[in-house]
Order: sequence, then structure tokens, then C-alpha cells
Amino acid sequence: MATKYSVIIFICLVNMLEIQVNAQSTIVVVPYANPSCTTGKYFDSTRLACRDCGANQTTSADGLSCVCRSGFRITSNYGGNIACEICSGSTVPSKDGWSCVTCPASNPKDATTGYCSACPYPLNATAEYQINGVAYSTVTCVACTSSTFVAPDGAHCIPCPNVLKMKSAINSGLPTPTCDCTGTISSSTGATYTLQSNGGICFAVTDSTDVTLPAVRTSGIQTTISKVSSDSTTANSIYLSTHLAAAYGMCASYYSNRTACQVLANACALILYRQTNIGTGNRDACVLFNEYFSTRTEIINSNSDWKAGLPWLYHSNPSSLLTSEGVTTQFTRLSTIAFQAAVYTQNGTFVGYKALTEGLIQLCPNSRNEQNSAYAFGTRYTSSCSLLVDDLFDQAKYPLQFFDIYLKITSDGGTEQLFPVPVKISDLRSQSNNFPNQGSNTNDYILTRRFFLVDNVGAVSTVGSRASFVRYASKIQIDITLLSKDIYSTDGRIYPPVITVEYSDVDSNLYGTSATVSATFNVAYFSDLTTFWEALKITMGVLCGVAALYAIFRSIAYKSRSGGENFEATIILHFIAFACSAIANVFLIVIYGASVWYFSVYKNQNIFAFFIPTEAQEINLIVYIAVAGALKLIEVIYMIITQSHIDIFMIDWEKPKADSSQLGAIGRDEVKSASRTEVTYWRTVLIANEWNEIQTHRKTNRTFTLLVVLFFMSALGFENYASGDPQLSRFVVTDEYRASNVTIFRFCLAMSVFIGVGGIQWLWTLLIHERFIEDKLRNFVDLCSIANISVFIRSPRSFGYYIHGESPHGTADVGVSQLHDQFEKEKQNDCGRRGLDNTDNQTFMMRLPPNFVSVFDNLYRNLLNTGSVAGTDAKTQQVHSIKKYHEMNNFLTRFIHKKPMEESDGAGQGGKPIEGYGVQPRKCMEDVLGMELGGNDTLRDGGIFYSEDGTSFGDVLFYGNELSLMTFDLLVYSCVDLIFKSTPLNCIRLAPLVLAPLVQAPLVLAPLVLAPLVLAPLVLAPLCWRPWCGALAAPLVLAPLVLAPLVLAPLCWRPCAGAPGWRPWCWRPWCCPLVLAPLAAGCALVLAPLVLAPLVLAPLVTCVKQINNCKCETSAGKFIDLSPIASASGFQFKRILGPNRNWVYSYNPCTGVQCESGSDAASCQNSAAGSQEFLLGLQSTAKFGYDSTYGLYIKYDNKQSGGIIRESMVSLVCSPDATDKFEPTDDGGISSPFIFHSKLTSKHACEVDGGGGGGSGGGGMSGGDVLIIIVLVLLVVYLAGGFAVNVFLLKKTANLQALPNLNFWISVPGYVKDGATFTAAKNILNRPGSKSQIGIRDNQQSGIGRLPLSIVKVDIPQGRHDQRSVPFLPCRATHRPAGPVRAAGAAVDEFRLATGCRIDAPAAEHRYSAILPGPVDQTRPSVVVTVAFD
Repeated sequence: MATKYSVIIFICLVNMLEIQVNAQSTIVVVPYANPSCTTGKYFDSTRLACRDCGANQTTSADGLSCVCRSGFRITSNYGGNIACEICSGSTVPSKDGWSCVTCPASNPKDATTGYCSACPYPLNATAEYQINGVAYSTVTCVACTSSTFVAPDGAHCIPCPNVLKMKSAINSGLPTPTCDCTGTISSSTGATYTLQSNGGICFAVTDSTDVTLPAVRTSGIQTTISKVSSDSTTANSIYLSTHLAAAYGMCASYYSNRTACQVLANACALILYRQTNIGTGNRDACVLFNEYFSTRTEIINSNSDWKAGLPWLYHSNPSSLLTSEGVTTQFTRLSTIAFQAAVYTQNGTFVGYKALTEGLIQLCPNSRNEQNSAYAFGTRYTSSCSLLVDDLFDQAKYPLQFFDIYLKITSDGGTEQLFPVPVKISDLRSQSNNFPNQGSNTNDYILTRRFFLVDNVGAVSTVGSRASFVRYASKIQIDITLLSKDIYSTDGRIYPPVITVEYSDVDSNLYGTSATVSATFNVAYFSDLTTFWEALKITMGVLCGVAALYAIFRSIAYKSRSGGENFEATIILHFIAFACSAIANVFLIVIYGASVWYFSVYKNQNIFAFFIPTEAQEINLIVYIAVAGALKLIEVIYMIITQSHIDIFMIDWEKPKADSSQLGAIGRDEVKSASRTEVTYWRTVLIANEWNEIQTHRKTNRTFTLLVVLFFMSALGFENYASGDPQLSRFVVTDEYRASNVTIFRFCLAMSVFIGVGGIQWLWTLLIHERFIEDKLRNFVDLCSIANISVFIRSPRSFGYYIHGESPHGTADVGVSQLHDQFEKEKQNDCGRRGLDNTDNQTFMMRLPPNFVSVFDNLYRNLLNTGSVAGTDAKTQQVHSIKKYHEMNNFLTRFIHKKPMEESDGAGQGGKPIEGYGVQPRKCMEDVLGMELGGNDTLRDGGIFYSEDGTSFGDVLFYGNELSLMTFDLLVYSCVDLIFKSTPLNCIRLAPLVLAPLVQAPLVLAPLVLAPLVLAPLVLAPLCWRPWCGALAAPLVLAPLVLAPLVLAPLCWRPCAGAPGWRPWCWRPWCCPLVLAPLAAGCALVLAPLVLAPLVLAPLVTCVKQINNCKCETSAGKFIDLSPIASASGFQFKRILGPNRNWVYSYNPCTGVQCESGSDAASCQNSAAGSQEFLLGLQSTAKFGYDSTYGLYIKYDNKQSGGIIRESMVSLVCSPDATDKFEPTDDGGISSPFIFHSKLTSKHACEVDGGGGGGSGGGGMSGGDVLIIIVLVLLVVYLAGGFAVNVFLLKKTANLQALPNLNFWISVPGYVKDGATFTAAKNILNRPGSKSQIGIRDNQQSGIGRLPLSIVKVDIPQGRHDQRSVPFLPCRATHRPAGPVRAAGAAVDEFRLATGCRIDAPAAEHRYSAILPGPVDQTRPSVVVTVAFD
């Protein structure tokens, strides 16, 4: 109970703390006020609210100020609040409102206007003031002199149009102003000041705090504009020089000119809120604005960032703002984001509120519907275009305007409010001259309120001239983040939106050149997908574990089918292939399931729970899909290799028409006799050809599938469902915006269509086509019966498939009439059945006994090697081949008929017959598990034939691997689709894959062409995290894939001679090496540069992104940070002697130091005597770079007033264990610019993870990576070169046997096993107490010619006579019986010892002889070994 209450108390405390934190971070919203205020009120643009006019006042015509009521005159007006008093008696206010005058009889009072009637216009003006500025007591009609002109209203003459006359307030003590803004003026305190005109206002120039007259402190005011791309490039701004001082003076509290304060805020936004001049004595617009901000105490709407009389420019707590929950509006799928902009002109006039619709802040001239789509909630909007440079200089087309953005929301009480939207200007420079808004730490952000789109005014230096450069918003992005803790709980609210503005500039020298620049406007949406990704990773991990177990299970099944009793190294390769297959299926299933869930939920949600993934998040999905495709390709290659290595023998049951007992003779006459007695071979050729035809037969058609996918995705518009829009729309209206496709949605749709089309084809094939139209596999079985040919298929070693094709009629080599009679007999059941043992079962799965496998191996190997008998001519080899063929045929026929096989049959083992087999149905669990229950011990009494439905042998064809092939096609299409994202282009690029079945391309071509594409990403991944890797690897990887089909396609095909018309092309047999050689060369070209490039380029460290003046991000994604070296109080490295010993140098990274006339010095040069000092570079100009001579460096520059340029280049040398050392390497050049080179050796010049300094350098590849790549390259060159030598020089057949040293590599696992076995057995035989002895007797005769004989006598210890093998012999038995021979007085068998084999002894007391490897001739006799068991 105590624990329970403790938890409750803890939760309450946490909630209270959360409430307090939220209370502290509450963002005050702005009540929305209509700028059209009611009568008697005016709209205060600094407060964004309506305020009451004073006494005797009414609203002005524009509604932004107050004017005196009719009959009242102005007593004071500084652009802010005014004062009015009534005109006494019969007087009326003057036209300017400042005086009271009497109307003469000629100009009576106008009852409508309340003023005296006007004099005749345009020759006369209604003069209310004398020439000296003193008011007439009575209005007088006078003609304007030549120095004046009639005002547009005809009321008066204007003497000085460029100077604003400041009227003195009553009792203010100010002297009467003059229009001549020259000379001096005295204030009420008696102080005298010099007059200066600025912005149409006459000011008294002073640095005092006297505010009794219009005065401004003009010293240090900066009126220059800097380029965005180069802060050191500036232009004198006539706009700032004309208005900044005036705006600064009139914005003072004494005058409270609201327009002047707006101009001051505009000027601060115009210089991009630059703060580098704070505390330097230079006073730019932002410094002037902050002076007023810091001195005013009254705040607006309880917001400390908004001072009375000043516009709101800054957000002081960016981190709290970005995580606040002040946006109370609930957004749905059909919501529109109601952004409002407070628009101001360059002279500070408030234009009003405008919605961001119709492209108010979008530079791209799209249609209205497209521009408005940017604010449809949930739509990921992207718009890019090119702008003509000449248009940007046009002030009429792109007027300079400033915007404060708000989000119009509705409070819980139903009232409309404005939520301030922060602006993040990427190019904003902080006081330390870095870019805080380009980092990821929100606490460092400087968020502002006001920005502009195009500045073609600021860089205008003289009246009437063109700007030196134009700055424009090249990229604007609105980021909207969903307010939700996870994807399952949300209320449709959002965090405060953020507008990110990135500026660029264009020089005036591009004007008139028809040059263009780019502009982009984006609206991006973000949501917390942590739960989704965690669930995806957990599911992937669990299922990958299941996949690994499944791969282990399949490996065990394969081992069982291979008949191996011990573990073999090849099992690891099979396990890898099985694991690749299972993991690829897991990736595919999980990603597809996740994509279906994401698509269906996102497109159907009304209140948003999550948004589409960002491009960075989509990379994870692309990686999963690419890895699945690579793993699936490995599975397909394994399947093709496995199918190309199966053992197939066509058993001919046809009886010969004459005795073939003379077949063993080798004379010329005997050869002719044998030819006459052979049965016709056309039936075997027919079956072999039909087997070749059905090898690539599938349940689905790739061509049809891709065409249907193209039809659905492109023609029917299904791919439009993959757009980022929340709504489902299959067709796109011309002038409407459609968001770009989302990777996960496109994958979902393509997969769904692909699976749907493939599944329908699969069902059609199984349920309709094979039942009622054509079943190629069963037709093949029937053809075997008609041809009297059985097919024996072994894959792997002790497992296989058998198609029983023995004709029930005993013969198939008959005429048409006899064949018809045979069919009639079968139809009438007048003959036996076609199946085995007179049943209907013709197809079986086989488990073969070990002794059968051993004999079959020998016979099959001899059959394959009949063409390589040394010392014989072609005819003899032909007869020898026929003999071996009949031996195999007789062996299998007797095995199928369960007849005992003796030595006279060519398959005996010492006279002991090979066991037969039993036929039984396959168990249900065996079909489910895909393996046979019961170990190999069950086969000692014979093999097992499992009867099945007739298509099980399809497992060694494409037919039985349809799922793997279909998923491979699907993943290939998906990978291509993710790259190009265009369905028609996908099908065009997949055309070779589509057309391959139509031209009967060999199966080996696909893996050879795709191998570089699969291996390159796996091998090159560690190398490609460099900016140069894409440009280096892409053309090399794609070159073999693009060029090989174009170059080799015309060479590898030829018209088939006499072939049927539906297959007009045949594959040239010599084309395999032709294809393999260039592809191997292409792989070598791909891998060789990538092996060498890291060795050369890995040590290179380049800076890809400069963070600030002492920190940069390197090409390896790490950082170099010199801040730990910097000194805050002076130079870190002081007075280091230069090479010629006449100069000394000082250097300090990161922090500026006093040198010469500047306080921001990075490097300083002094004469050794101390009489001269030169500034070699400013910290604000620091720039990282790379040079082939100096390596990674940091460069500083400084231009002296006399035009002499001095630069300092400091090379950064990484030394993890060395102390910090600064070393000047030269004393500059002999002419300007003078570049002073030096070297900084430090551990802080090394790359480190994260932002800290120190540590050892990283980057590059490890030695293991390089070794692996070198081995792979050498392996490719070895295989390709050896294959070419064997085929073209040694004239071997172009097949797998032409691979270099194939037999040796196949035997390596056997060597390893036998070595281990020999070591173990030796330890047993040499154990103390055992009676073991090995004796060797030489020069014995074996009976095979006169050959030297070495006899090895082995005394088996007592109790070990049941041993069936001699484990210490270095070879496995490959029996080659040659009849009984006499050696040492005992019957022996002859064995030819192949590489890595051993002799198996069936029982003790037997002697065996073996002919060791070596040519059997007179000059080099073989050695015979006899093993005796006593």
C-alpha cells in the first residue's frame, strides 16, 4: 500500500511540475482586431489594435491616426498623438489645421468642410500664412510666387517641399522653426545645435540627451548593406542614409512617431538582424532599435518581447516557443491554415492584413489554385521555379515590402485571435559572426518576426541608379509539427509553425543577360513517428530471428537429403542462401504490411494522428527494400546455380533390336556393329529438349504482369494515390496542385497491384489453365511414357525425383499405326498401367540409400569424363562413351526393377547386391516441414520412393520456385520504381527483363549482368560515405550494366537452323565466356578504383560544412573543433619567430584579439624589433578549405585601408598525442595579396564524433576493409582469367568445368575433414595399451602389369574389427571396380584414388589395392597400395 500511495504522490508532483513548466512557457496570443475601426477610434499599427482618439478628435481618412474635429485646430503633432483646441469666435481652422483664421466676405465659411472657401484655382492659393510663416488673421487670396507652387488641394503655396516644417507646441518653449535647415538652433535650455536634414525632417545634431527639440545622435550610424554570400561585400544604401537617422530620431519616446518606428524596424529586418556591431561603437539599425527596446518599460499584451510604441521584432525564448501548445485550433483533413500577414511598405506605412493566399509570399508565378494548395492542411507542398534576374531589379514588379506573419486561430471561447508565427532566417549572423539558425540546437536560435521577399532598394547607392545587388528569398519553408506524443493519441493540434527563410543575392552585372535564378517555396509537415519505427524494428528483429531458425531448419533438411553424416563446410553456404531468402521475405512482408497500414490509415484519418514520413525517414524504407532486393537476388542466383548442378539421366527402356554384347570391343568393325544394334536415340533427345523447354516455365508471366501494372499505375492513375495529399484522388486537374509521391505509398500501391496481378495469374494457372487448357508438367510426364523414357533427377546427393516413363507396351520405337493401337489399348484398359509397379503413380520423390549413391557417383562421373580418355582416338572415345552410357542405363533400370546388381552389371560391390527401395505415401507433416522424417539409418535397408501428385519435380524447375521468382520480380520493379518514380520509365528500363523469356535468354545471363549491381553496394558501402563516392562509383557501376547488353546482344544470338518459327533465335554456345569476360572486366573496373581511391583519398579530410569560425563538419560526417585551443584573454600562440627571423607571428583561433587598429584579429605580424604591426586576418573572415599542397586549412583575410591585402592560411595537422604547436612556414609573398602560411599541429585538429574537440583522427577504411576488397577483386580476376585461358587457349568446353582448378576447390572441404579425422584416429591408434602396427613392404606384384607395389598392413586393435574405414588414409573411396586381381595372394578390388578420397573397407580381413593419381604409362608407373585387415 505504501508503494502504491508513493506512486500516486509522485505522479501528482510530476503533473504539478508540468503545469508550472507549461505556465512559464505559455505564449501570449494576439487578439485579432479589424483594421477598420469604428468612428472615434484609430488602428495603432504598433499594437495591432484599435485605440480611442483623444478629446475633440475623430478618425482620419486612412483610419491609422486621429485628426481634429471640425472647428478645432492642432496644437501639437509629432506623428503620434495630437492635441486640439477650439477656434474661438467667428474664426475657423486653417487648411493645415494649425491656426485659426477669419474668413473674408469673398471667402465665406464653407458649411460642408468647415473651412474658408477656396480662392480661384490654379492661379491663386488660399493664403493662410505669410511668406515668413506667420499666420494671417484673415484668409487672403494671393498668387503663388515663382519659388512656390499651389498645393494639390489648392489651399496654400508650398515654399520648401523637401523640408517638413515642425510647428512648435503651445507653451513648449521651442523657437519658431525655419524651413532653411542650415545653421544652428537653440533649445529651451539655451543649448545650441547644428541643423541637419534627414528623411524630410530638420534635426538638431547632438549626442546629448536633450529631447526638447527634434534631435538625433548621428555618430556611428551604419548605412551600408552587405551581400548574403559575402559579408565583406557592401554597398552604401541611399535608403538607409535618407531614412535611418530620421526614423531613429522620431521614434524616440518624446515624439512617438509610429511610422518612424516601423521604418526603424524595417531597416533592422533589411540588414537581416545583423548583430555583429553590438558593442563595437558602430550603430546599425538593429542596434538603434534595441536602444529604444531596452529603455522602454511598458509592454503590450503581457508580452515582454513587445514594447509600447515599437513593433514586435524578436522572440526571446525560442525553445519555449517552439514547444508551446498555444495553437488551440483543431485541424482536420479538410482544414485550411489561415495565415495572416501584417504588411508594411518600405516607408513604414501599414498596408493592412492580408491572407497568404494567392501567392503573397511565393515568388513562383503558379496558378491561384496551386498557390492556395500550400495552405491545405496536411499537403506537403513544394514549388520551384526560375526567376528572370531583370525582373528582380524591377521595383514596380517586386516592391520592397515587409511581412509579420500570424496564424489566425479560434480560442476556446470562440473569439478570433492571432498567433505570432516565428521566422527563422538562415543567414542571420549572431554577435560572434556565426549562423545560429543553421544548427540544430533550438536554444541557440534567434527567431524574429519580420522579413522581406525581394530587396531591390537597399543596395541603391545614388538616386535613379540600379541596385548594386539584389537580395531575394531563394527558399522559404513553413514547418508544421503535429502536437502528439505518439501516433495513437492526438487531437489535431500543432506546435507553433516556423517559417524558415534563406536569402541569396544576384549582382547587377547579370542584369540584361537573360540570366535566371531559382526560388523554392515548401510547406513541410512533421510528426512523432517514434512508436511506428520502434514497432517496425521490433517486428523486423523478431521475424529475422524466426527467419534464422527457419534457415537452420532448411540447412538440416538439406544435410539430411545430402546423405552426409558429418558436418560439411558447404552447409554454411547453403545456410547463408537460405538465410538470405528468409530474411528477404521478412523484410518484404514487414515493409509491405507497414506500408499498407500507413497508407490506409493516413488516407482515411479525419483528425491527423501522424503525417507522411520525411525524406530522411524514407531513407530507412529504401534501405530495407534495397537490402531485400539484394538478398532476394542472392536467393535467385543460388536457385539457378543449384538447378544447373542437378544430376539428370534419361533412362531408356527400349529394348535393342540385336545383341549388343560386342559393344565392349574397340575395333573398327566392332564399332560399326555396335552402331547397327543400338536403339534409336531420338526419343531421349526429344525428352531432353522438352525438359529444357519446361525449365523456365512459370505459373505467372512477367511480361503480362508488368504490362498490367503499367496499365493500372499509369493509365488508370493508381500512382496518383501515392501523392502526399491527405485526400484520395486518382486523377489530377490541370491547374490544381498535386503533392509529390511518397515512397512508402508508392511501394504499397505497386506491391498491391503486382501481388494482385500475380495472384490472379497463379490462381488462373492452377484452377483453369492447367485443368482445362494445358498442363506442361503433366504433359511432359505423358510424353515420357510415350517415348518409353524415364527421368532420374538427383538433387541433392541422396535425394531426388523420379518420373517413371516406362511404356506399358514395352516399346515406343514403332510406327503410327502401332502407336495408335497402343493408345487404344490404354483407353480400353487392355494393357498395364503407366505407373511404377503397374499403378497410376508416375512421379516420385526419392530418398536414396548410401551404397546406391556411391555407385551412382562413380558411374555418373565416368559418364561425364568419357571424352577425356588419354591416348585414344575419337572413335574409341565414342565407343567408350556409349559403353558408359549403357552401364548407367543398365544400373538404373535394374535398380528401378529391384533386380540384384552384380559386378557383371557394371555396378557391383564385391558381389553384394545393392538394396532396392520401398514405395510409400508422403506424410502430411513431411509436406508441411519440407523434409523427410527419420534419419539416414532408415535407408540402410533400401531407399524410399514417395508417391505424390505429379508435379513435385517442379521443385528443380522455375515452376516450383514461383514464389521466389515472383518476389524477385516484385523487388526489382520496386527498386527501379524507387529510383525513377515513373511507371512508364520503369517498364522501359525493365524491358530487357520483360523480353528475356521471349528470346529464350540463358539463365546464366541474369546473374552475370546483375552481379556487379548486387555486389557493388555491399562491398562499397563502407567507402561511399564520402561526397566523391557517388560521382566516382555511379558511372563505373552502371557502365557494365548499360554497355554489356548493347554490345553483347547482337553477338550472342543467331538464327536457329531448322527451328520452329515461334523460336527464331538460338543462343551461341561460345557466348558465355564472351559475356563473362567483359562483365568480369567491368567488375574489376568498378572495384579497382574503389580499392585504390580509399587508399589515396581516405587520409584526406575536407570540410563540407562550416559551422562557425572555428568548427566545421568533415566529409566523414565528423567534426573538427578548435575552440579548446582558443584563448579568451589574448593570443594563444604569442610572438612565434618566422623563418627569416625578422618577423614574429601571433595566432589565436575562434576568439578575436586586439591587433593594429582592430579588435577582431585572428593572426598578427610584428617586426622582431617591435616597431611595426600588421593585421593578417579577422576572425569574422575565417573560412575552412582544402588544398592539395597544404591540406585542410583555415584562412583569414583583411584588407587594409590602403588596398593592401594580407591573408593568413593556417594548415591543420592532426596529431593525437602531440602538444599544441603553431609554426609559421613563410613570411608572405612579395606582392599583394600577401599570403602568410603557417601550420597548427594539435589533437584538436583531428576529426571527432559530435561537436567536441580532441581525440584521434577518423575516416577512411580499416585494413580489413581493404583486404576484403582486394581479395574480391583478385577472385574476380582469377575466375575470369582462368575461365578465358581454359576456354580459348586449352579449348575446353565453356561450362562450369572450365573454371580454374575446379576439382581442387571442390575437394578442399574433404581435405579439411579428412585431416581432422586422421588426427583423431592417429591419437586413438597410438594410445598406450593398443596393439597397432603399420608395416610397409615394397616391390610386391599386384597383377596389373609389372608395377611397384607398396603394401600397408594395419593391425586393428582387438574389438575394433567392426571398423568400416581406414580413417588415416588421405583420401575418400571412389570405387572403380575392374574385376578380381591377385596381389599378395588375396583377392583385391581396384580403386582409382581421386583427390581427397579414402578407401572404405566393408569388413575386416580384406585386402584392397588402389592406383594412386598419375598417368598410367611405361615411363611413370602408378603406385599400388594394398590395405590388409587382420
